Amino acid sequence: MNKIVIYLLVLIGSALAGFGISHALRSDAPQPEIAEPTPLIDQAAGEAAEAQTPPADLPSIYFASMGGDKISINEWDGQFRLVNFWATWCAPCRREIPLLKTLQQEQPVEGLQVVGIAFDEMDAVTTYHDEIDFNYPVLVGEDAAIGLADQYQLELMALPFTLIIGRGGELLNAHVGEIDEQEAAHIIDVLQRLDQQQITLPEAKQQLTL
Repeated sequence: MNKIVIYLLVLIGSALAGFGISHALRSDAPQPEIAEPTPLIDQAAGEAAEAQTPPADLPSIYFASMGGDKISINEWDGQFRLVNFWATWCAPCRREIPLLKTLQQEQPVEGLQVVGIAFDEMDAVTTYHDEIDFNYPVLVGEDAAIGLADQYQLELMALPFTLIIGRGGELLNAHVGEIDEQEAAHIIDVLQRLDQQQITLPEAKQQLTL
């Protein structure tokens, strides 16, 4: 599936209620809430977990930050990363944010970095950012988000969508849908055991296929 098709899947909206993607991102349009991911998308998440580490020569993809700078997730190389794709109009995304803030604050794994990537307009994200008081970086960029998914050979089909990335930049799993407390505890447990060399990288990938 190419970028154009992926982009259309993200924007189509209520016509694809199973996928739960909004039909518009205009600030003056009514903002719908997306549905929970369907079993078809959950299956896609399991398949995505087998994606390989992107080649080292792939160019960095830059996102706009709240401060107006351009930032790549490569900025946090050497750290475990939870890269969370979300939008202000996405109800499961909003429910998930307090849990992600807790993980960022408590640092259950040394150097864990949560990064939010908004599939939204900058004005909407800025307003919501002020309301929620994020304690982790929030970046914005639809095309860049699709480009990042492409690097990991993934199809970005629903929100929320979270990449679990190892210290070396390898994809450990792609989780489609809202992460709940039980799933978060499992993710942290696997990352802790991987960090302590109790399990190997392939074993971590297998165990993170929820």
